[in-house]
Parts: sequence; C-alpha cells; structure tokens
Amino acid sequence: MKCAHGAVFDGGSVNTWVQAKHRGTLQFRGALYETDWNSHKLRLQFVTPTETVRVR
Repeated sequence: MKCAHGAVFDGGSVNTWVQAKHRGTLQFRGALYETDWNSHKLRLQFVTPTETVRVR
C-alpha cells in the first residue's frame, strides 16, 4: 500500500513497482481509499478492474 500526498481537492498520484518471483499468471487491481479528517478511518472509494499479466 502506498499513500498519495496531494492538497485537499487537488488530488495526488502513486506509482508502484512490483517484481514477479515466479512464472505464471498474475492479477493486479488498484483500490482508492480515503480518510476523513477526524476519525482517520479508511473508506473504500473505488476499485479498478483486474488486469491479468503472464510472466514468462
């Protein structure tokens, strides 16, 4: 998990790199969580479709 540090209402971005340890098929998906200012509890806002990658 990584955090995007953007200004309020200005957004942010995250780049993450992963390296496969084994050959085969991997599936990845992204999820956007946000917190509110008072409770700091995570709320799921959006989940991307799954991307499938074949590692040779």
